[in-house]
Formats: sequence, C-alpha cells, structure tokens
Amino acid sequence: MTVLGQLNSGSADIIQVQFILFAVIFTCCVHHDGVAALSGLPSNLSATLLENYDPMLRPDFGETNLFVSVSVLVASIEHISEVNMDFTMTIYFTQIWRDNRLQFDFGPDIKQITFDGRLADELWLPDTYFPNDKNTKLQDITVKNRQIRIRADGTVTYGLRLTVTAQCLMQLERFPHDTQMCYFTMESYGYTTDDISLLWDEPYHISGVENASLPEFDITKYDVASKIQYFTSGDYDRLYICFWFERRIGYFAFQTYMPSILTVMLAWVSFWINHEASSARVALGITTVLTMTTVFSSTRSSLPRFSYVKAIDLYLLICFLFVFVALLEYAFVNYNFWKIRRNKQKTKEKPTTRITNKDKMYNELLPQDDVVAIRLSTFNDYTSNESPDLPKKAATELVKHMDIRTRNSESLRKRRSPRYSNHQSPVLGFDNERFSRTSASRTRKRRCAAITCRCKMPIGEEVIVIDQYARAVFLLAFIAMNGTYWWYYIGRATTISQECGL
Repeated sequence: MTVLGQLNSGSADIIQVQFILFAVIFTCCVHHDGVAALSGLPSNLSATLLENYDPMLRPDFGETNLFVSVSVLVASIEHISEVNMDFTMTIYFTQIWRDNRLQFDFGPDIKQITFDGRLADELWLPDTYFPNDKNTKLQDITVKNRQIRIRADGTVTYGLRLTVTAQCLMQLERFPHDTQMCYFTMESYGYTTDDISLLWDEPYHISGVENASLPEFDITKYDVASKIQYFTSGDYDRLYICFWFERRIGYFAFQTYMPSILTVMLAWVSFWINHEASSARVALGITTVLTMTTVFSSTRSSLPRFSYVKAIDLYLLICFLFVFVALLEYAFVNYNFWKIRRNKQKTKEKPTTRITNKDKMYNELLPQDDVVAIRLSTFNDYTSNESPDLPKKAATELVKHMDIRTRNSESLRKRRSPRYSNHQSPVLGFDNERFSRTSASRTRKRRCAAITCRCKMPIGEEVIVIDQYARAVFLLAFIAMNGTYWWYYIGRATTISQECGL
C-alpha cells in the first residue's frame, strides 16, 4: 500500500483494473449457478416427456371423465353482416386440461415449460369445434399462432389465435332500431359427457369485450352459458358466448331518413306552383317519385330478402305514398280546373240568332251558294216585273234568311260578282254592297269573340282552394306520421326475451 501511495499518477489505472477483475469473477459465478440449475434437464426434453405416450388415447382413459376448461379473450369484433347473417371476430381461444402422463420433475426451479407450437401435433388434444361456425382461420403470421405450455403436475395449456365467422340469425322487424343477440358456441365433436366435460375457466371465462368496438353497433351486454346438447349419438356439453349488439341509427339517419324527408318536402313545393304550369308540376312530381324509388331500392339491396316488413321499409313506403299522392293531387286539381272552365263557358255563351223551323226550311232549300244567288236574282226579277206590290214584310223575311245562309259562306264572300255587288233592289231599296260589308263585319266580330273566349282563362279560385287545403293536410299528416313512427320505435324500450343459451 505504501508503494501504491507513492505512485499517485498510476492510482487511477490500478482502480479500473481491479473493477474489471471483480466484474469478470461475478459473471463467472452467476453463469456457474445457472448451468448447475439446468444441468438436470435431459438433452432431448420432448422425447423424454413423450416416452411411452399414446396421443390416440385421452388422459384418464377408462377411469373418469376429463374436465376441459375453456377461456376466450376477444381481441376484436370486425364485422356484422345482415345480408350473410353472420359476425366476424378475432379471439384467443385457450383450453386447459390435466394429463398425468406429462408430469415431470426437473428440480424445484422448473415449474412449467413452454414448447414450440409444433409439439401439439404429437399430443392428445380435445376435439373442440364450433357448431355455428361458417369459417374459421388459424392465424399463421409469422408462424402458426399456437401455444403449448406444460406444468410439472401435467396440466396442459393449449392456446390458439383464431379469426372466426359465426352464424347469427337476426330478427330485423325493427331494423334499423333493433338490438341483435349473436352467440358463439363450442362443443366436443366426438367425446360425450362420459368422456369429456367442457366448462368455463372461472373467473377468466371471457375477457376483452370491453375494448372491442364496432362502427355501426354498441355492445350493450355479453354473457356466457353452458348446457347439455342431446343427439342420437349421445349427450355433449356445449358452451355459449352471447353478445347483444344495439344498432346505431346515425348512418341511416343521414343516408335514408333525411333524404326521404327532404324528398317529401320537395314534393310539397308543387302546391305553391300555379296550377296552369302543368309541365313544372308534373316534372317535379315524377322526379320525387323516382327519387323515392331509388332510395327504397338501394336500402333493400343491402338487406336479405325477407317476407316481413321492416321498420325502414314502412317509413320509406309511407314517404313514397306521400310523394305519389302529391302527384295525384295535381291530377285532381287539373281535372277540376278544366271542368269548371267548361261549365263557365256554357253559362256565358248566348245565341246571337234565333233559328226557327222556317229558318231550317230555307237552309234545306238553299244547300249551295249558287242556289242562293239564283234565288236572289229570281226574287229581284220577280219583284220588278210581276209583283211590284209585294209586301215588304215578306221581302224583308226572305232577305233575312238569305243573310243567315250567306254570312258564313266563303264562296259568296270571295266571289265579287258585279251582278250582285252593285245591284240594288227597286222594290226594297236594298243595297247588296252594303249588305256584304255588314255581313263581313259581323263575321269578323264573331271570330274575334271566339278567339277572346279561347285565350281568356278562368281565374279558378276553386282549384286554388284545393292546393291551399293540401298544404295544411299534407304537413299535418306527415308530422303525425313521424311522431307516431319515432315514438313506437325509439321511445318504447326494446325488450329482448331471449336469454343466452336458450
């Protein structure tokens, strides 16, 4: 120590060398103890355990039935399909049983050994299957996800990571305001209750459900159950995992209900459009009907074909009836409009000339324009030569009937004959040119009156009243329908009478 104290410059190096020597000695001692602890393990451990082991026979064969405890850890619930009537989830499925043939004693420090999953091919395993399974996949990334752990007393823990698609029979009468119960079942395929008893591993029978989530459902409840299933081949233990899924209505509120409500309100716009704008009202009505048909078809395409009516089908059907009746309302308004128009025209029309039996006789005797001209010429000759004292009353009557016959005659108006245009009756003092102008004037007046009658449309206060009543009636009826619908399917509590395992 005196020499070391004199060498102050080299004291730091000597301390470091001493520390390194101490660390090396300590490591060697620990390694020696570990080797001593593992020196009791045989070189081929699996061969030693499986010596004289028959994997074809179950444990305790011929003595008593074997108890197999089951536990499930739900990693995730991926999908629930109404069309396929199933749900998909990923689980860690664990089975525990005791096999006395696998007991070992390799020292007090070795209480259990975890083996590679390939050892499962050389052991006896329970033949558990899933009765309502549609598709099950063992995850194999990066290797097959299997676990084998054996304890010193022979207790075997066998774990698998599975993705299971199980059948779920749904009742969709209240869709999308429904709550569905889906279950997952486990059962021994070949061993009856005399050989194997399946039971839940308490208290770890099921876990992980609280962390699972779905975009369209809420998991409101879950439970486990067990019962004995009776078959002709024997009695078998069956285990149940039950999930209650309550559907979220948010998706359907924005995808179905809101478009339907807006389409019905759009159909009411036609009640504020003038009844004379037939093209606008008909186009609007047909558009809303086709829109509701499209929404109804797209909704039903995502669901299985059931014979019963679902809640969403009922709502869409009522909305479809509202837009269809709105279109029929315009047909009713248009029919009444033209009916009232015809009635008003009949009441306003007054005959300008009274036609008697004598008028009809003259019309039959003068069927052609030329005959009228001949009769008029004959009358003039007759009054000037043979009968100068013809009463003016008879002559006036003949001229009146001539006027009736000729005022609508196109040939006489077009025929500008000098013989008749400038002729003046000596007896009557009647100017034919003046008569032609008077007749043409009357014809023009009648034509203008007819055109005015055709162009002037009636006001139609009666049909406007129909639209006014429709605005109020449709609005109140739609509000009442929505109140009743939402009270029945949302306000009332949904009761599920079916229990897990029943």
